[in-house]
Amino acid sequence: MRRPVTMWASSPATACPTRWRAGFHVTKSEHVDAPVIDELPLALECKLVSYDEETRLLTGEIVNVSVDERALDENGKPFQHSAAAMERLYAAVKISKEQPWCSRLIFSGGDVYGRHKVSEAAVMKYAAKIMGCRKKIILEDQSRNTDENLKYCAEIVKKHGFKDVVVVTNNFHI
Repeated sequence: MRRPVTMWASSPATACPTRWRAGFHVTKSEHVDAPVIDELPLALECKLVSYDEETRLLTGEIVNVSVDERALDENGKPFQHSAAAMERLYAAVKISKEQPWCSRLIFSGGDVYGRHKVSEAAVMKYAAKIMGCRKKIILEDQSRNTDENLKYCAEIVKKHGFKDVVVVTNNFHI
């Protein structure tokens, strides 16, 4: 369930398709003439203010912001990964796009501190989809530390019979 965070003016929305080619499901926005992607935890609904064709600079006004409640921390603020986690995510998605042999990604990380309703792995999956990742994504969402990340991912690799694996991590995890 999405939770409205801030709301300004609204405008009527037109019909939109219920499924995009990327596999996302969309819902017609109640605030702007655009779809809201159901699988993504954050939606910024914006109205076009101006567009400069020469510079291709687009200016918009935020009309509504909504956040999936599962992506909020105990204080009602959006859950955010560390910069190191986002670097790992970016590297994994980049490799998956550049290497045809890469057919799947495993994102690992549970609710490390027991404060969130959504796992780190699930947040990474959302972000990977935003980055255009089209690979099959497997979630390991029980681990709370690096040792458990490796243990649970090894179990997934063994269960699926994967032969070749690339591990993307930071040096402080090794």
